[in-house]
Amino acid sequence: MLLSTRLALRASTLFRRGLATSTPGAATSATAGPAARHLTPLPSSPDVAAIQYDLATQRPAYLHLPASAVLGDSDSASTPVRVKLYPDRPIHGTLLQVAREVGAADVAVYTTTAGGAGPAGVDKVRWCRSTPTLDVVREGMAAPEMAVELKVGKDKVVAVELPSFTERTRHLTAELAAAEPALASLAATKTQLDAQSLRSANLFVWGGLGFLCAQWGLMARLTWWEYSWDVMEPISYFLTFGTGIASYMFYVVTRREYSYEVHSDLHVSARQAALYRANRLDIDEYIRLRDRIQAIKKEVDVVRREYGLPAPPSASPSSAAKQVE
Repeated sequence: MLLSTRLALRASTLFRRGLATSTPGAATSATAGPAARHLTPLPSSPDVAAIQYDLATQRPAYLHLPASAVLGDSDSASTPVRVKLYPDRPIHGTLLQVAREVGAADVAVYTTTAGGAGPAGVDKVRWCRSTPTLDVVREGMAAPEMAVELKVGKDKVVAVELPSFTERTRHLTAELAAAEPALASLAATKTQLDAQSLRSANLFVWGGLGFLCAQWGLMARLTWWEYSWDVMEPISYFLTFGTGIASYMFYVVTRREYSYEVHSDLHVSARQAALYRANRLDIDEYIRLRDRIQAIKKEVDVVRREYGLPAPPSASPSSAAKQVE
């Protein structure tokens, strides 16, 4: 009985704590609406609908309908309507929501292409309602001569403005413009320090060759002039065996196979780390900027392909992007 009472009190305490911690979060999510998110801007014309993209995910987020698209004379007819979009779902659900909000019996979405063989030189195609919303939007962005329209009811046609490439990448371009000069400065310093590290490694390699040549000359001198082979044979044996022990010790410490290339790479890495510290080069910041710039360029390329735009000319070898390795 006492155990069950304690368990009940414990469960009640945990329940109250859960309410105390979840309530502020729920209030925050309720108050954080579309205005708190980074969206593409609305069109300047008050009679044009618009697809707003979420700039964080680069996917359609909302369909903004002007007040002129709402049928009837009620108070809601003077207020624009914002419809949440689900890019991977069929557009049928979005059209049902639009019809219900604007008071129309039916709403259809069309793609018009200028310069066609249709009436007034415009080809007009109605989209199947099972088509994913994202496919409809991307088809409208694929060519500049194409446009998207909503037919509300029997007679009203509302043009849907799609965000431009510049609107969707403006924040990325601004971030790229701020990050590239900082990376170029760090890359120039890093290139200079890496060159010093390579020169140090070359001196180390040539110094090792000089040491082996001097050792060979010393052994020859002691064998044929100072002593005899009977004296130098055990010395050379233990010297060779000691070299094998040193090689195995190298593997135990570094967990890497002993070779001249690995030894040179480790020397370069150690020299680089020492030079970076001495010159206060923030290599973590360099890596962060490099990775961020590469991610931004990939994201911009993805958006560019959606609009069918050509790729920009490749950067020159002297640019900061070529210096990043």
